[in-house]
Amino acid sequence: MGDEVTIMDVAEAAGVSPSTVSRVINDSAPVSESTRSKVVKAVDDLGYRPNKFAHALRKQTSEVFGVIVPDISNPFFSTLIRGAEDRFHENDLSLIICDTKGELDKEQRNVEMLIKERVDGAIVTSAEGEVDGICRLFEEGIPVIAVDREPTSREITAVLTDDEGSGVQATQHLMEKGCRRIGFIRGPSGISTAEKRFAGYRKSLEESGKTFKPELVAQGDFTFEGGKRAFEELVRLNGREELPDGIVVANDMMAVGVIRKAEELGIEVPEDLALVGFDDILLSRLINPPLTTVSAPTYEMGQIAVDFLLEKVEVDRDMANSRKKVLKTHLVERRSSQYGARRNGY
Repeated sequence: MGDEVTIMDVAEAAGVSPSTVSRVINDSAPVSESTRSKVVKAVDDLGYRPNKFAHALRKQTSEVFGVIVPDISNPFFSTLIRGAEDRFHENDLSLIICDTKGELDKEQRNVEMLIKERVDGAIVTSAEGEVDGICRLFEEGIPVIAVDREPTSREITAVLTDDEGSGVQATQHLMEKGCRRIGFIRGPSGISTAEKRFAGYRKSLEESGKTFKPELVAQGDFTFEGGKRAFEELVRLNGREELPDGIVVANDMMAVGVIRKAEELGIEVPEDLALVGFDDILLSRLINPPLTTVSAPTYEMGQIAVDFLLEKVEVDRDMANSRKKVLKTHLVERRSSQYGARRNGY
């Protein structure tokens, strides 16, 4: 019968005007609790909205949540979203997915849209490590969980990985494979994951007594094309004869770009150049040579972020109470890091 019932029917049953029904349904203006109860009862009795909607009215929640990521085409973020979506669905909750394409202005538009949609909470991976969007959500009283990237200028509950330790692990692995001139391709400046992985690289060099050389570092942007451009920059800075014999690349998408550009230039991986990436995306297993990478529990990150968010919504909405969950990573060794593979029998 729900399709046949109109707002006039609900108003008549509740003994109020149609405009009052509209205000209750859309929560667009203050209404007394007794009037709200009458409208909600009429909605339930007449089936004007699905039971879930009427339940949401009683709870004063939308049962809708938002997830904002910078690049849904990156398998890391699509896996993270899948983990979050599965957990939301387990709880019979709806999800709005926003892709900022790494653009701050689009992130801000997405934030305003989530506010307009009256989401109960949001999981955010900020485009450039900025917190403007997160602050806007806070202003509206919307609980927020940061995932993968940690805002540096505001305390917020976050689900992260041990990025500095991962950078150390990746660099030490190349040293163990016999690389002596190890370079690094960075992620975007100001993003915690990129900065901490680079810090781990530098820490590993220092602990091994090696001198940091700026000419062995190139700037990337976490994209396939960014990896190609960064490797070209290393070739320009060092020449073919003085290229690094190993490179730690701040994510797998860029590492795949390095493999493709090296192939175009006649540089063989891993015979001439060993590589390690981060994230263990599916493509890292399919590329030739398969990519050695630092693997993170990406799917679980999405699920844990939802658990934290629901706890914030249902138990503790105080934004000042923050905590961090730092998940361990592990190295997955494949052929790309077998430096000098041909002469070493690989």
